[in-house]
Amino acid sequence: MADGEVLVDPNGDLASTIRENQSLFASQFSKIRREARRQLISAAVDYSAGDSTSPKYPLSQQDFDPDNMRLFLAGHQPELFHPGVWFKNYFLSSLAKWGNGIPVNLIIDSDQCKSSSIMVPTGSVKQPVLQPIAIDEFQQSLPFENVPWRNIDYVKGFPHRVKKASGSLLGNESILNTYWNELDDLIQPDQPRGLAIARARQRVEQRNGLNNLEVPVSKICQEKPFFDFLEMILKSPLDFQAIHNECLHRFRSVNRLRSKTHPVPDLAKLDDWVETPFWIWSSEIQERRPLYAKASGNRVHLTDLDGIHIKLEKERLSEQLLECGASINATAQKPEHLSSVSIRPRALTTTLFVRLFIADVFVHGIGGAKYDALTDDIITRYFGVTPPNFITATSTNQLPFCLPLPADDEIKTINEQIRKTQVKPELCYRELEANAAKSGVASQYPSDWLQWAQKKAGLLSSVPQEGGRKTWHQEIQSLNSRLSEGLTWLRDDLIGKREMLQRQRDAFRLLKSREFSFVLHPQDLITKLGESATKVFSQCD
Repeated sequence: MADGEVLVDPNGDLASTIRENQSLFASQFSKIRREARRQLISAAVDYSAGDSTSPKYPLSQQDFDPDNMRLFLAGHQPELFHPGVWFKNYFLSSLAKWGNGIPVNLIIDSDQCKSSSIMVPTGSVKQPVLQPIAIDEFQQSLPFENVPWRNIDYVKGFPHRVKKASGSLLGNESILNTYWNELDDLIQPDQPRGLAIARARQRVEQRNGLNNLEVPVSKICQEKPFFDFLEMILKSPLDFQAIHNECLHRFRSVNRLRSKTHPVPDLAKLDDWVETPFWIWSSEIQERRPLYAKASGNRVHLTDLDGIHIKLEKERLSEQLLECGASINATAQKPEHLSSVSIRPRALTTTLFVRLFIADVFVHGIGGAKYDALTDDIITRYFGVTPPNFITATSTNQLPFCLPLPADDEIKTINEQIRKTQVKPELCYRELEANAAKSGVASQYPSDWLQWAQKKAGLLSSVPQEGGRKTWHQEIQSLNSRLSEGLTWLRDDLIGKREMLQRQRDAFRLLKSREFSFVLHPQDLITKLGESATKVFSQCD
């Protein structure tokens, strides 16, 4: 995709996508869906209103009717992501305005925080290098909801470190300064880092006219609809595992994927324990682990295979999980065996739950859209229903470097010329002689080159039979070597030109990557994303 280009799929009749989904939802899981939508809106309004410096969403909870409202959702991890991800938020807002719905952005704080850094271009435009600049000091990899600020003084110096690394490559009017001003008062030792990063980004959006509701996935996972969904899988974990793995193998086959971990690993089975598509952890050990389950009689047992063991009644599974909270924030008065446990969905399971039980339409990026072909298959096979449609939306936005991109045929032509100096050097001499004659400059080449070229031509005109071909070939090689040796200067010059073009191409690809964080872009990126999203719907019926 070129700079500024937008991808939306389907790019035609979005109204049909909404209508088709609503016709599916009319009969699918109506009770749990109604409650899930009500709980989501309640949690989103509460969370979005929790920031005293941000504009309030113009509707109160009483204005939301879960049966009649349209909910449009998207989501991403709370990171300093690239503009293609950020475009989804602008698209979501425009979709809600156009489709008379409510936009809700999910903060996927249940995913693993794998990095605290962003890549920053350093060096020069001609020879750029990427350098990771850390937001905070290193700490163990945990779910975003469990990652605190580690060194606040170090965090506050992040903009300075970015500026020092980038030097003159990045302008002074990047979004970083505006963003960091919003983040500054959110950097609190007892607050999750990811939620502060997401809240500051939401403030920037709101001050520029974007007013999506937001809610962390961790909040949704403390409500009964999520536990009802969890129960649907935990009551028959072996059936789900078999269908999940069968669909996964089919996905790998269709997409010709050889990796056994891509897009996700198979769900395992260890003795009677069956791996489920959820994570579990405790307040003492906050590293997430696979949740294993087994059904035995009227009981369902849950474990991480390392210290956590939960025993529940099969007929009251969701109620018991709700009573105990299954949350990191559960109080000491609740049953001891569940007082500090969190259960969260994995990536595919998150979108499965949201698409099936909450959203009228879910907006994916490219990666999520590709992998949800697998989710669609699981929905069809396990839940026995037609999967709802989703929309794919992304954009490509590059940093404003003025760089020429060498044409592919330039390097190809030079490679052909280099090869000609080795296998047909006599042609190079004739071209050089002709150019010298035109310019009036005397040629300075080996005096014997013409004699060698004529001898080679004679050999090529009389190729021997099988018996003498080896000697003939050796003579051709010897003549080529003599002729080519006199062109070393030309070959070195061509190689130098090729290396220069390759460096230009490498620099272009590095500096024109779409993966740079949105905070490194100029302020006008915000306007561009909004205009691009608006343009999509100006072309819709």
